Formats: sequence, C-alpha cells, structure tokens
Amino acid sequence: MYSRKKNAVIIFSGFLSLVIGIFLIFYQINFENYWIDEIASYWQADPKLSLKETLARNAEVDGKPVLQYIFLLKIFFKFLNYDPNLGRYLSSLFG
Repeated sequence: MYSRKKNAVIIFSGFLSLVIGIFLIFYQINFENYWIDEIASYWQADPKLSLKETLARNAEVDGKPVLQYIFLLKIFFKFLNYDPNLGRYLSSLFG
C-alpha cells in the first residue's frame, strides 16, 4: 500500500511539473523580440509563395532552418493566419 501511494505522488508530481512548464512556455511566448532564425522562417514560409520560390529563399539563407520545418510552418500558416506569433506557437509545441 505504501508503494502505491508513493507511485501516485511521483506521477502527480511529474504531471504537475509538466503542466506548469507548458503554462510557462505559452505564457512567456511573446515577451522577447524575434530572433533572426524566426524572422528567416517567417520569410521563407509565406503560404503565398510557390514551392520554387520557397526553395530559392531557403537557399538564400544557406538552408537554415531545415526545409521540413519550413514546409510544416507553411502548412500551418495556410490553415491559420500568416502571423509570426503563430509560428512561435508551432515551435513551442515541439519543445
């Protein structure tokens, strides 16, 4: 019985830590100015651009960030507004 209570406390503590961490990530998401990689990502992931234009912009910044992220961000922006704040939310979902 003691072991069961101890496991429950450990699980609850871990869950509470996770919830607090997620809250703090989303609460503080727009406190700082944009970093250069966020600006580059936003510039490359414009949903109005064709695939060729997106690849050309990615080549201009030496392939950073990686294309998989840019295409994911581009799809994300197609379903939601093209807004740099939303790009931060997508990044925060991945940690």
